[in-house]
Amino acid sequence: MKGAAYGWPPSRVVVGGTGRSGTGFLAGVLSANGIPTGHERVITPAVACGFAQPVWDVRVDVSWMAVYRHRPRALILRDPWEVAASFVGIGFFDWSRIDQGKHRAVVAMHTPEVLDGKTPAERAVLHVVASTRRGLDSAERVIRVERLSVDDVRIIGEWAGVPVSAPHLRGGDRNRRGSKPSAEVVRSAVSDRLVAMVDALYPTT
Repeated sequence: MKGAAYGWPPSRVVVGGTGRSGTGFLAGVLSANGIPTGHERVITPAVACGFAQPVWDVRVDVSWMAVYRHRPRALILRDPWEVAASFVGIGFFDWSRIDQGKHRAVVAMHTPEVLDGKTPAERAVLHVVASTRRGLDSAERVIRVERLSVDDVRIIGEWAGVPVSAPHLRGGDRNRRGSKPSAEVVRSAVSDRLVAMVDALYPTT
């Protein structure tokens, strides 16, 4: 399928994710391979909330917010407990902090069930589950960042109309921000129901 089949101009590709799942890393790798790629450059908070129209000045946009109003052709995932721990570490779901407001608004608009979580860890896990489910609904290719391959780079390049003759995995930014609890600590801090939701979803990915 071409980009138009996903509602985009031909040879335009959207890659979604959960956030903290390697979207920035993948954008860096694709750019280093000569594929014009943005990271949340097209699918911004305003676009994800329906307040603005996407403006394409790249061939690929890697944005976790694409799973909501749009149809990502590929989905990049990471170990769900590492993702949740990273969200806790940056305070994304800590209501006492205001620095994540515009991005949290995207979550609140599209997956209000996430707000039912009683702690930042519970809200992070609910978000991981909800965004993964939405992305899987449309993704033609699921990429695990831990197993990112040159084939992933080559295929995205073909979709974008930018063939890569010798794909490589250099150029990714790990985007480490502050300290975070361990994945085990986050898993032990949420209910058995949430653990079961994650465990039921991720073996299929």
